[in-house]
Amino acid sequence: FTDELTEPKLASLSVFQPEKDNSWRRMVMQVFLEPGLIRVIHSDSFSNGSVSGSKAHEDYLYLQRQAKPYLTQRDGLRGTYINARKAGDKDGMEAVEKQLEEVDRELRGRVYGTFVRESPASPAALYALTQFAGYDLEPGKVEPLFNLLPAATRNYPTAQDMNEKIIIAKK
Repeated sequence: FTDELTEPKLASLSVFQPEKDNSWRRMVMQVFLEPGLIRVIHSDSFSNGSVSGSKAHEDYLYLQRQAKPYLTQRDGLRGTYINARKAGDKDGMEAVEKQLEEVDRELRGRVYGTFVRESPASPAALYALTQFAGYDLEPGKVEPLFNLLPAATRNYPTAQDMNEKIIIAKK
């Protein structure tokens, strides 16, 4: 594929693989795109695939490895929440919601925030910052990390959108 990018971007590559029962199985692989030649190689499934030619993708994989314990914990808590909901246990649901918020806060700070502080020049730093910011952007926490990004990165369209959100949140 050939295209022009305005900034490094996480994309989904999907293929459909025929199965023995004449059905199709969809396989999806996340690939962090950036200018240059990027190779995606897989033999039997995307889970056994590899990507080369993208520093952003290497950093994305690093972030995924760092996030995995938190995501595993979050998945377990979601199961607990579903069980509490099925049982009509509102106190249990509230307790799990607080735990989920804490795990999410730790994930955002310890994985994504740390990455931006330690690797602001990475092509994946803006992605990490958007993950750190989350839905309820706190300008006092996000703006200092935003300012660590190189000027060229702060000029990307996604960074400009984030800057506008920071300005609005400060008001």
